[in-house]
Amino acid sequence: MNNTASLIFSANRTTSFHTQIAKVGAAITNIGNATYAGDLIFSTSTGGASPTEKVRIMSSGNVGIGTNDPQSMLQVQDGGYFQATDNNAGAPPAADCDNDAERGRQSIDTSNNRWYVCNGATRGWDYVALTN
Repeated sequence: MNNTASLIFSANRTTSFHTQIAKVGAAITNIGNATYAGDLIFSTSTGGASPTEKVRIMSSGNVGIGTNDPQSMLQVQDGGYFQATDNNAGAPPAADCDNDAERGRQSIDTSNNRWYVCNGATRGWDYVALTN
């Protein structure tokens, strides 16, 4: 990749050999004099290979996990999952969805098998019943 800068993390995996295990990079994506832009790239290594890109934050603010060209605020590539591990037993508090800045919050009610989505001050929490 041209026009990049990187911070490389390495570890001593043998007595005298350092191995790259992770990298944080910045890449210029538009090199115009007045319109330059850049992305932030996070790479990690798996299976003994050199670090490869895992997460990208684009100059637009879009974040990609498993993709280097996210098309929305958060895009998780095919085969990936989003998992929220701190879920609620019961409906979420109304105070957690009482203004428009909270729109889009989500919660899973593990007691009543419901998925809640905050729709802002006017609607509050909406939910979908989860079934097998």
